[in-house]
Amino acid sequence: MVCYSIFGTRTAGDTPYATLPALVPPEIVFGVELEDGLAKVVGADLEDTLDNRLPCGQGAFDVPGFINAVLAIGWDGPWGIEQMSGDFRRLPVRDALTGARDAALHCFDLAAQRRDADPTPAASGTRVTPCCAGSPPERPTSTGRLGSFRRGSE
Repeated sequence: MVCYSIFGTRTAGDTPYATLPALVPPEIVFGVELEDGLAKVVGADLEDTLDNRLPCGQGAFDVPGFINAVLAIGWDGPWGIEQMSGDFRRLPVRDALTGARDAALHCFDLAAQRRDADPTPAASGTRVTPCCAGSPPERPTSTGRLGSFRRGSE
């Protein structure tokens, strides 16, 4: 079992999102991790991994494009936010969680806007063939997933 990670696509050499199903079949994926980051690695790989992740939508990654690519393959499992940085660790817990949640939900909103503007799987640069029938939700909605932390439900 593996986890799709937007950060991993960058550290794996800017893997195009459309290639995810061929590289890692969706049926062995147990989760998806969202975060943002800088366009280039800063320092050693481990240092970059632990200290340079940014809130979704505040870096160089195409977070809405990644969300749409993952949804296009039929993903309906859990989404996680893996934000690690010195600044993030210094925040009060409530502020860190609320900020990370709001940033991720904003990227889900942007992803939905792209799908609404162009409902084809090629929207936002993705070219992924859906593996499952039916339409994925605009946002995750099951308990324990991002959707259970909607704005105002603190």
